[in-house]
Amino acid sequence: MATVLIVDQDPSVRGVLTKALARFGHDALTASNAPEALQALSSSHVDLVICDWNTSGQIDGLELLRLLREEDRDVPVIILTEFGTIEHAVSAMRAFHPEAEVAVARAAKSRTTQFMLSTGADTAVEAARDARGAPVWQQLYATDDWNVTTALVRRAERAGCTAIFLTVDSPGARNNETLRRAVRVDNRDCNACHVNGNHSMWTGAKRPAFADIDTARVTGLSPPALTTEYLDRLRGIVKGKLVIKGVVTGEDATLAVEHGADGVVVSNHGGRNEETLRASIDCLPEVVAAARRRVPVFLDGGVRRGTDIFKALAMGAAGVGIGRPQAWGLAAFGQSGVEAVLDILNGELTNIMRQAGTASVAHITPRSIVESKR
Repeated sequence: MATVLIVDQDPSVRGVLTKALARFGHDALTASNAPEALQALSSSHVDLVICDWNTSGQIDGLELLRLLREEDRDVPVIILTEFGTIEHAVSAMRAFHPEAEVAVARAAKSRTTQFMLSTGADTAVEAARDARGAPVWQQLYATDDWNVTTALVRRAERAGCTAIFLTVDSPGARNNETLRRAVRVDNRDCNACHVNGNHSMWTGAKRPAFADIDTARVTGLSPPALTTEYLDRLRGIVKGKLVIKGVVTGEDATLAVEHGADGVVVSNHGGRNEETLRASIDCLPEVVAAARRRVPVFLDGGVRRGTDIFKALAMGAAGVGIGRPQAWGLAAFGQSGVEAVLDILNGELTNIMRQAGTASVAHITPRSIVESKR
């Protein structure tokens, strides 16, 4: 049996994890800060360290990893994200249900799931936070006006957002053939979400994120040049975690980490932007390898079953995001529909973990899966 060091400032978290490990016959040591963690590592044999990614105080998972590297300590570290499954940012969710993102945030609260709000949401970040009952993550379309970028970040941080997820896979126009075909034959009234047929987030009836912000100079959702210099500039104004969303190569993952990113999301924007038919999960191994456990790697896109979550975790993902499934649940039954989707995914994940003999998420490793022949 293993000896596990739990590092977290919250004593209730340490207690819950200690009891969970004991159920499987593992011993637990606990620490609330970096000095205590390093002291425990020096005085006791430790097989595994579990540390929170998002602690706002003296120690978090990323800082502990740096300290361990500096002292040349070879011990595996599991960095806990806020939750393993994330309700990922989807724009304009009033198209699916009148309560829009508020219903999704309530479902996230009832199922202890992290919620990420889109810049194009129909709900203000403050309302989403209140519905979730905890800080949410803010997806960021930075736009091509730095003043607007700054204003969006500041608003999110005032609302208590603990992480900003910069989308980098939308640098220009995309090929919306299917949408254009559907628009010609769909005669329904879309004014509930797109007043006067306006699909823009920042002109006319602005989305809540852009309310009271001067967007007169905005011409696009993304800067014309998403360079490492731009990332450095954004890193300079984001006080909390900065995560880069839309990474599909190891080279870009390396650049993101080297320029201050606290995490990356492997994503092809639902297959709508980077349209090479390379699935997000096919991109995951090289991104995980490039990150070298320095930051957590998330995955979104194509997650439809609990077995998909299992595969992503086995391949090194710290968590997964779900986009379309939550929208389907919302459209069908509102909050209870989203809750049903999360219950299905969690139930299926539990089932495959039992089938695979993995007693906990920590036991899901690359050896838990095999690559099928194509």
